[in-house]
Amino acid sequence: MPDTITNFNPVCDDMFQIVDIKEVLPAAYGPADIAMSPYGLNIPLTDIQRIVLSLIRGYHQFPVELAVKFRRLCGLDNSPPRLWLPPGTEISDDGNSLELEFSSPITLLLCVAGRRSGKTTIASILMAWLIYRLLRDKSFLESVPILPDSIVSILNLACDTHQARILFRMLVSSLHKLRLLTRKESPVERAQIGRVLIESLTSSSRSSRGRTTCGVVLDEFAHFQRTLGPLADRSVWTAIAPSLATFGPKGLAVITTSPAGRSGVVWDLFQQRGERDGMLTVQLPTWVMNPNITRESLDGEFMRDENLARQEYGAEFLAPHGRFLRSDDIRACVIPAPRKPPAGTQRHIHVDLGLQHDATAIAMGYIEKISEPDASGPVGSHWKVVIEHVETLHGSQSEPLNVSAVENRIKMFVESVGVAGITFDQHQSAYLVERLNAHGLNARVIPATAKSNQETYSFLRDLITTGRIHLPDHDQLIDELSNLECTITHRGFKIEASPGSHDDCADAIANCAWCLANSISSHWHEMLISEPLS
Repeated sequence: MPDTITNFNPVCDDMFQIVDIKEVLPAAYGPADIAMSPYGLNIPLTDIQRIVLSLIRGYHQFPVELAVKFRRLCGLDNSPPRLWLPPGTEISDDGNSLELEFSSPITLLLCVAGRRSGKTTIASILMAWLIYRLLRDKSFLESVPILPDSIVSILNLACDTHQARILFRMLVSSLHKLRLLTRKESPVERAQIGRVLIESLTSSSRSSRGRTTCGVVLDEFAHFQRTLGPLADRSVWTAIAPSLATFGPKGLAVITTSPAGRSGVVWDLFQQRGERDGMLTVQLPTWVMNPNITRESLDGEFMRDENLARQEYGAEFLAPHGRFLRSDDIRACVIPAPRKPPAGTQRHIHVDLGLQHDATAIAMGYIEKISEPDASGPVGSHWKVVIEHVETLHGSQSEPLNVSAVENRIKMFVESVGVAGITFDQHQSAYLVERLNAHGLNARVIPATAKSNQETYSFLRDLITTGRIHLPDHDQLIDELSNLECTITHRGFKIEASPGSHDDCADAIANCAWCLANSISSHWHEMLISEPLS
């Protein structure tokens, strides 16, 4: 029997301490073994989970009952493939049992799966297994080019704090079951065992850079691309990759996500499925990954918004095309007379400036916090974006719209209600932004790019399809939203007005909603995690 892990000495505060293990699991155990062992996590795995976890360890043989499902997942029985092995994998199949031999260890799992499919469970098991190996196998860190006393990080990154802590709680629970932790109080987002530091972080290249990282989970990674700067998916991936490379074949990155269109790092990696060394790729709808949820039970979701359901539950990478929004969804969000906001409510104004060949559209709105009792009785809070006002100002080629007219109109709003910020895109707006800032107003430019077009309109579509936005009863706005078209580009997709239509008001409210949602501390993603309000 191998030595117990009491040979390791904690170097952190005494919230956690390593305890003696009476029933020691072999250090060579794979993640599926540790998950199912009564001395381990004792988790009843589905067949799909067993297959995925076994492949990470380089499982060389599947019994008959799993071999049939494995053949189907890989498309070996002429089914559409849902699982792609790394290149160079050799498969020996005698019709009963099935053996695999990998050319190199799995260092990246790309798990694209629908909501409620159990992908977070897979991620927590894999990280618990990796931590167990780090602590149990004294040879694990041999030949790894790090200093003897270096702290080894296990990172969990997600779009927001709420999402990040879900996996962290599951991982800490697993470490308790493995008797690697004794809890004196509940951890929140950080734990250390010996040289192993486990951290739960909001997605940021700054927070993940510079660590000696052996394992990382990127939770809902496809949705990181909706943020900018150091929070964006490509920035995070660029920061993490060099650190993981330090551990070579012993490191492990786990990406668990539902798709978010055909763009970003997840889409780029998915395009390399079956061709990238060390990458195991799975793409599974909810009802395949989790047999407790049937396709029929999701009929309501598919009827409400088929494209959204195909992405969120079917795990499909959809390239949106054609009409972008349904007229019924738009009309359902129109409120002729919205409630008067509380005193002190701060608005945001976005101006889509057009001085000569185009109209200038001005949208003003605010965030409304709605408290309602839920089914169990307590009061729950929900966020909604309220677009309070939208209007257009027109010029012509012979008589361009005067910048002073736009400036005076904005000042009129500021004098009548509280306005926290004013934004413009970069076209023709520099002088006006300078003038407003000179008057003590908070005006700035947010560049209009192909990426921002995808981000702001994807978010607007989420708000409209889930009923989390109030729109004014404005004929031109409703007409513009109804006639928006989505076209595929080499960088993803683009939203614009259909031929003969305009999109000035639509652009203004999309950017206004985006700026409002990003200005609140709970971050825009948390506005969509609860059930839609009626």
